[in-house]
Amino acid sequence: MQFKLSLLTGSLLAALALTGCGNDSSSSVTPSETFTIKAIDGYLVNAEVKVDADGDASNGCELPLGTTTAGGEFNLPIKYQNNQVCIAAIEDKTIDEDRGIVATAFDLAAPAGSSVVTPMTNLVVEVMAANNELTAETAQAEVIKTLTDSGLTITAEQAFGDFIKDPSIEAKKISIIAESLTDNNDKTLVQQLEITSKVTSQIKDKDDSTLEDFSPEITITGNEVTVKPNHRPTITKPLKIADVELNAVITDIDLNTYFKDKDSDALTYDIKVKNAKNETIDLDNLGLTQTNSILSGTAKIAGIFTLYISANDSKVNSHALTSSLTVTTPNTAPTVNNEVEATLQQQLKDLMLTQGENITNANIAITDLFNDVDGDELTITATTTDNGIVAKINTNNELVLTGTPTKQGELTLTLTATDGINDQAATATFVTTVLEAITPPPPEVTHPLVGRTWYVIEEGTNGDQFSQTWCDSVRFDNGSIYFNDRTIANRNKCSDAATIGGSYEIVEGTIEVQFDDSALAYNVVSDMNISLPNTQVVTLTEGEDTERYTYFEKQSDAEKRLNIASNGAPEVRDIPAILPAMNEDRYQRAMYSVQMSNDGQMNKVALWLDSDTGFSCDNANEFYRNFVLSSATFNDSNGIPGMCNNVTEDEMTNAVINFTIPSDFKLDENYSLIGYVNDSDNALLEHIKLNLIWKGEANQE
Repeated sequence: MQFKLSLLTGSLLAALALTGCGNDSSSSVTPSETFTIKAIDGYLVNAEVKVDADGDASNGCELPLGTTTAGGEFNLPIKYQNNQVCIAAIEDKTIDEDRGIVATAFDLAAPAGSSVVTPMTNLVVEVMAANNELTAETAQAEVIKTLTDSGLTITAEQAFGDFIKDPSIEAKKISIIAESLTDNNDKTLVQQLEITSKVTSQIKDKDDSTLEDFSPEITITGNEVTVKPNHRPTITKPLKIADVELNAVITDIDLNTYFKDKDSDALTYDIKVKNAKNETIDLDNLGLTQTNSILSGTAKIAGIFTLYISANDSKVNSHALTSSLTVTTPNTAPTVNNEVEATLQQQLKDLMLTQGENITNANIAITDLFNDVDGDELTITATTTDNGIVAKINTNNELVLTGTPTKQGELTLTLTATDGINDQAATATFVTTVLEAITPPPPEVTHPLVGRTWYVIEEGTNGDQFSQTWCDSVRFDNGSIYFNDRTIANRNKCSDAATIGGSYEIVEGTIEVQFDDSALAYNVVSDMNISLPNTQVVTLTEGEDTERYTYFEKQSDAEKRLNIASNGAPEVRDIPAILPAMNEDRYQRAMYSVQMSNDGQMNKVALWLDSDTGFSCDNANEFYRNFVLSSATFNDSNGIPGMCNNVTEDEMTNAVINFTIPSDFKLDENYSLIGYVNDSDNALLEHIKLNLIWKGEANQE
C-alpha cells in the first residue's frame, strides 16, 4: 500500500483502518570499533539485540549480536551503524529497570543510525513499513506531526532520544506515551497511532505535579481506542528484608504499606524472583507465599535472591519495588572433584562419537565426581548440545548416553549437581568432538539435459510491443543453470549460454531450478513414439503452467527456423516438425512449409501443415487457438491473423494458413510466424515458432 507523504499523518489512521493493515555479552569488539545504543522502555537489561545485516526488510533483523547490559546499553559494531537495529525483550529474562521483569515478550526496532531503540523509534519503523517511499527522517516527521496535532510541543531529539535521561517535562510525557505503546506492542499501526494521539491529548497540558504517576487506562475494541485518566500505583518506601537462615520464618510483609494509589483503587500484587545467576525461580520453591497483600513463608533454599514486586490497580502495573533476600546456611554447596572430572573427560573422548551412528556401550561411572561435605543427597542432571543425544544418570550412578549425534564438530556435555538446600549448584562441563560421518559418495545422477548447451526457439516481446521469435540457449552444469543474454541478434542467431540464472538439483528425473523469486521444473518427454534427430522434447513447468519445447543439440537446426528466406529453395523453407496423428493417440512426422509472395498487388504468406496422414483445418482448430504474423513494419501488438484453408492432393487433406499483409514487404525485414496452441494442449504440443525474411523476391516451388 502506498501513501502520499503529505497525507500520511492525517489519512494513515483512516486508510489503514479500512484495509486492516499489522551471547550474553554486549560485544566482543573494542570500544573504538563500536558505538553505544540503548534499549529503552525503562532501560532494558538482558534484551536480545539483532540487526538487519542483509538489508532485506522483508525478513526483519536476522543477525543476533548479543544482549544488553545495565542501563539498556549495548556496544554495536560500527559496521552496523547504517543498519536497522531490533530489540527483543524476553519473557522472564529481560529486566526493565523501571518496571521489573518483563512478563510479556515484545519487540522494538529503530531506523539505521539511531542511538536508542524505544517504542517511539519502533513507531517510526512501522510507519516506514506501511509506506516504503518514506525515509527515516520523513517518517519521524509524520510521528512528530501526530504528536503536535494532538497538542504536544516536542522536538525530534526529545521524541526519539533517551527520554529517561532527559529531565524536561516533554520527555516525561514521551515516557508515558512510550509505556502505553509498549503495553500495546501487539496492536496494529492504526491502533498504535490512535493510542499515541489520544494519550497525547490527555497529557498535553499537564505539569510536573499533575503528570506525576499518570498512567492512562487504555481500552481497545476493534480499531476503537478509549483512553481514560488514571494514575499508576506508586512505591511509598523501600523494602529491606532482613537476612534469614535456612528454614527460618520470614517476618510477614504487608505490601499495602509499600504502595499507594492516588485514585484509591484496590491493589493486587505480582512477585517475581531471580537468583544470583539471573534465573527465574518460583516463589513456592523459595518457600514464600503471597496471600492477598501479605508476603510470608519459611526459607527453603539458601542463596541471594532478588524480588521484583509490582502493584496493579486493575488497569496498569506500578514500577517494580526491588528488594534483596539473603538466605544463609552453614550447609555447604556441592563441589566438583577436578581429578575425577579430568578422567571422565578422557573417557568421553575415547567413545569416538560419530555423526549419524547410534551410540552403543556408552556407560561412564561418575562416582566421586561431585563432593558434598554435609553428606546431602545430590540430584544430578545431564544435558548436551546435540538434540540427537540423550544423556541420563542411572541408578548405578552412571552417565548413560544414547541416541545418534546429528552434527559433527564440538559437543558439550554438562553435569549439574544440587543438594536441595543451596541455590548454588556444582557444574562439570565436558567437551569432545563428534567425528564426521564417513559415507560413500552418492551415485552419480545423470540426466540427458545436463552437461551441454541446448538451443530452443522461444516467442516473446523482449521489450517491444509485438511478439517475436528468438533463439534462447540453456545449459545445466554442476548445479547451476546458464542462459544467454538475449539481444536483437538472437532473432536470427543463437548465442552461448554464459550467464548463471539460478541453481538446480535433479529429483527423480526432474531438473528442479530455483531462482530468487520463482521455481521451474524441466522434464524430458520420454514416451513419444517419434522424434526429430538430435533433439530432446522437454516440458517446462512453472507453478500450474506447463509448456512443451524442442531442445536442439545443433545450433544450425535451431537457426534454420529463424532464417527462412523468401527466395530460399524448398529445403530452406521446409521445416521438419511433429504433429498429432489424427487416426490414433500418437504423433507423426510432419513439415512446416512456408511461402512468401508478392504479385505486385498483394503481399501474402502461406504456412502449410503437411503430414503423411493428413492434418486438416478441423485438426488445426482442435489444437491451435490462433495463428499470428508479426513484424516491426506494421508493429501491431496483436499481429496479423491467419485464415485456415483445406488443400486436398492425392486424396490427402492438409491445412494451409494464409496471411494477407496490408503493406509491402520490407527488404530484409524479419516476420515472426507463431501458431499458439490451446491452453489445454500446451503440455502436449509446442507452439509453431518461425522467422521469415523477405529478400525482395519469392521462390514459389
